[in-house]
Amino acid sequence: MAAPIAYEQPSINKAWEAFWAHVPTILLIWIVTALLAGLGLAVAWFVMLIGVGLAGGTGAGRVP
Repeated sequence: MAAPIAYEQPSINKAWEAFWAHVPTILLIWIVTALLAGLGLAVAWFVMLIGVGLAGGTGAGRVP
């Protein structure tokens, strides 16, 4: 069965109430997404630094 709110007349005030009720969830999703993106960037930099370190920073693969 549908929720009781599904049978009510729509209104701007009810839409705003529903939006404000979900703001904490929206913010949490944004924060978690930003943290995961930052973590991914940190891992990518770490892998890049390991690659540069293993290559000796001399431009590996370059033909003299």
